[in-house]
Amino acid sequence: MDKYRASAFGAAFSLYLASPVYAIGPFPNEPLSISGSVPPNVMLLVDNSGSMYNAIPPLGVDSSDLPPPYYIYSSGGNSYWGGGVFDGNISLSTLSKWTCASGYKALYASTDGNGRRCYALPDPAGNGNTRYTSKYLAYIYNTYTSGGDSGNDLRTILPNEYRMAVARDAAKAIVSANRGMRMGLSAFNAATHSNAGPGGSILNQVVALSPSQGITQAQADQNYANLIAGIDQLQPTANTPLAESYYEVSRYFRGMSRYQGTGSGDYTSPIQYRCQKNFGVILTDGLPTHDASFPDNDPDRDNPEVAGANNIPDWDGKNEPSDMPYSDGTLSGTGEGSTFYLDDIAKFAYDIDLIKSGTDLAGKSFNDSAHLKQNLHTYTVGFAVDNQMLEDAAEYGHGAYYTANDSNQLTNALNSALQSIRQQISSASAVSANTKRIQEGALIYQARYNSTEWTGEVLAYRVNMDGTVGSVAWRTSDSGTFPEPADRRIFTYNDDANFTGSRGQALTWSNLNAAQQASLTKTGETDNANALKRLSWLRGGSDGVALEAPYAGQRLRSRSSLLGDIVNSDPVYVGKQNNGYNVPNDATDDTEPADSYLAYVDGKADETSLLVVGANDGMLHGFDAATGVESFAYVPASVFRKRAISPGATPGLMALTESDYSHQFYVDGSFGLGDLYDNGWKTYLVGALGYGGRGIFALDMTDRSFDESDIRWERTAPDTNLSTDPWNDLGYQFGEPTVARMLIGQSDRYVTIFGNGYDSNAGRAALYVVDSITGEVIKKLVVTDPDGSTAPNGLSTATAFYDANRRVTHVYAGDVLGNLWKFNLSSSNTNQWSSSLLFKARDSDTRQPITAKVRVRQHPEGGRLVIFGTGQYLVSGDKLNTELQTIYGIWDRDLSGNNVVSKLRLLEQEFVNETTSNGQQYRVLTQKPIDWATHHGWYINLRVGNAALDGERIVATPSLSKERVLFTTFIPRSDPCLSGGESWLLGVDGLSGGRLADSLFDVNNDRYFDSADIVSCGTAQCAPSGFKLPDGTMDAPGNLFGDGSDYGYNSGLGGEVDQFDLSGSGGSPGRMSWRQIK
Repeated sequence: MDKYRASAFGAAFSLYLASPVYAIGPFPNEPLSISGSVPPNVMLLVDNSGSMYNAIPPLGVDSSDLPPPYYIYSSGGNSYWGGGVFDGNISLSTLSKWTCASGYKALYASTDGNGRRCYALPDPAGNGNTRYTSKYLAYIYNTYTSGGDSGNDLRTILPNEYRMAVARDAAKAIVSANRGMRMGLSAFNAATHSNAGPGGSILNQVVALSPSQGITQAQADQNYANLIAGIDQLQPTANTPLAESYYEVSRYFRGMSRYQGTGSGDYTSPIQYRCQKNFGVILTDGLPTHDASFPDNDPDRDNPEVAGANNIPDWDGKNEPSDMPYSDGTLSGTGEGSTFYLDDIAKFAYDIDLIKSGTDLAGKSFNDSAHLKQNLHTYTVGFAVDNQMLEDAAEYGHGAYYTANDSNQLTNALNSALQSIRQQISSASAVSANTKRIQEGALIYQARYNSTEWTGEVLAYRVNMDGTVGSVAWRTSDSGTFPEPADRRIFTYNDDANFTGSRGQALTWSNLNAAQQASLTKTGETDNANALKRLSWLRGGSDGVALEAPYAGQRLRSRSSLLGDIVNSDPVYVGKQNNGYNVPNDATDDTEPADSYLAYVDGKADETSLLVVGANDGMLHGFDAATGVESFAYVPASVFRKRAISPGATPGLMALTESDYSHQFYVDGSFGLGDLYDNGWKTYLVGALGYGGRGIFALDMTDRSFDESDIRWERTAPDTNLSTDPWNDLGYQFGEPTVARMLIGQSDRYVTIFGNGYDSNAGRAALYVVDSITGEVIKKLVVTDPDGSTAPNGLSTATAFYDANRRVTHVYAGDVLGNLWKFNLSSSNTNQWSSSLLFKARDSDTRQPITAKVRVRQHPEGGRLVIFGTGQYLVSGDKLNTELQTIYGIWDRDLSGNNVVSKLRLLEQEFVNETTSNGQQYRVLTQKPIDWATHHGWYINLRVGNAALDGERIVATPSLSKERVLFTTFIPRSDPCLSGGESWLLGVDGLSGGRLADSLFDVNNDRYFDSADIVSCGTAQCAPSGFKLPDGTMDAPGNLFGDGSDYGYNSGLGGEVDQFDLSGSGGSPGRMSWRQIK
């Protein structure tokens, strides 16, 4: 396949999605922590020339070579022959019916009137404006041969479409599917008496179509409506001044005066940031006409690579219209194909610097050394036309060229162009970064990804006895990690409602249900040959293999690693966990489950330990924790199908196999692990999909060899807002579900508890309590914003609180509107379960979203203390948000009733200062005493003194250990052109929120914790309350307990593992043990 030429087939999935009423999104298409979150500017140049009235024939007609018919041309009441064989296009109103019946048109075999045939033809443009080409009329005349005055009524047989209408529909479809991009519209100016080709105009400026910095939802919706209206108003009224019109686009992007564009005043360039990508997408159905008028005073008119001056319009200096592949220069006249300057203007727009001075919205120079030039990439789509000039323009413009001949192909071509644009955006930020990880014993497991090829890797590091990081024990990129494709143990779930067999299935073609098979089959494929190749690819084979008809010439994606990128999925160690279910224990009953639980836990030591993690290759992977070899993989049914809906969009597995793949999310969520009793003790893993979709599933991990029978259940939200469906409130979940035990009725019942997440159909917050064994909903508790907000909401990760018998009695969780909720589940009667508001997190009237899991501890005065931080990092706009966020400790005084805590009753602790010691930055908190007779909790604003707000927030779960709490903060780069961010590790007194009495950190790096570990706090010396981590992270550090010290491990956005010492918290002395912090 030519490097710059791509097929128009195969619809591409767009994750720059529309934002509906109940959407928090649009969610990003790639990790927010890398650059590329600046939305691209895209200008659509849509051909509105007269030939866009042309009817769209059946496929293959335009390349046919049938004998053309003759026709009679009617004008002024006279009829005469059309000068012989018809060789252009002609409108229905121009053709004569002659002696045919009313509504019919006559075509003839020769100029003597023989072979008359009468046709009633579709008129999709209306009023006889629809045009027919000579090839189309030849096809009609030679295919439909009935005689008589009304012998061939083709109005319901031939396609009832014309180019302009199809182009409008296709343009609106890609705008609707890509609202995360900034988009605008341009077209040709209508001819006048004095100028047959007066260039083009910017009809709609490039604007944001979804909420972003400075753009509200209402403004974005209005921008979207205006753009759609502009597309709807396009009519075929012009000639085809392609190069002139695209030159006008270049002036618009440069913020210059108008040359031929309508309107008044100078243009305002849409380029906001020095790193912002800019694209022109040109859709045309013909060669240029009247396309040779350009100014001689353009400030960028001289091309230093071409001899002479004023190189516009012949920017490349070539004049070879008949010497392919250039199709360049000019002939004589102004008719169709007389000038070929579009490729020159595309090269011009790419070569020059569109913005030469000034600063961007981040306050950085447009001449920043990392982004010296802002230019325009060009994509071209030939609609019912295939010419070299369009291909050359795309090559010169560093874009791509597509062709299309009907509505489906045009939609696919435009989708492919936009997908390629998204791919360029993601490829602009190639970094290796980690995600979340766990530690067990003397190994640390780190999962990370590489955004150049979107591959993933899991590494196991040995830990030395002094807590330092040792050598790599294994990595999944090692040879032998993955079995041969045919030998891999990959499973899936049959979600067909009518299926009656075992729903867990091996991933083979015959085991897939009809919908799953269809999800791997493209439009036009009449057999399963290509679908089988895609399935083989998913299993690990068929890299780069050629497809068969109708996609012959295309190939499946090539990859360097079978493991896809791991971004938000927490690796979970499946080993010898103990959930404490040896209580309650009735001494008179020696057959109850509690009697056998400890034996079950001890027996886990005989099982192979696994490390389970989700990847954006569509699979959950289970690796042998000791060797790294893949043991099994699971493909959730939820990720099979493409869903072009919002909310709830999913890319579908087939997208992974496409050669022009751009990053998507699949199995991206976290997993909860817990034991339960079901005719014997078992261990279940319940997983969510994160950005990958709105689904949840359960796997039985008791037998570590794992097979089809261990797939327990899977549930997916309905595609539409269906209030009768109990899963209608299921959204995208980013926290781990809790597998636990409750007393329901007269017996224990093992449940899975989780917040519903974000972007559910109903757009509200809800707590799910689900039967862990069957997957059926036991209870769904919906909460309503106390201030009546109708903004989209969702409940974040839920925290369960247990009684002495290890039964859940209460659950706490926050929502994105800044409300902290308490769910009272202490009754054995589910009808008596209730929810109540505990606190409203606000900075004055500004809501503070709660997206991280809260921590709960017993309060010394009775009740509980709920500790959490605020902040959100879910969508692109969050990267630029600098609103004040806060850490809170809220006293739940009345466990059985409602007791909303007022912020006025909270003690404020403050950061006294930031200081540097031994090259390390530290923060110091106040140490105000708390009076529980007066205070109902405490808070800390994430701000040092009166420093400018920088967007610091809490998006990681705090760690609670005895009297101290550890928080990891995250500060996104305020400049969206830079990757990653900064982080602080804060240690505070859990009861007061103030400074700890003794230092948590080894300030002088002597690996001892004593009175020397102090820093400056004004005129005094104090124990520090936090230090800046060496690399930004959105996750809490892992911890290993040792003798007298704890060892922290941070894997920042750069991918390196950093180790630091913390003063001992009272972990088990004498041995290293794992404590997971989420």
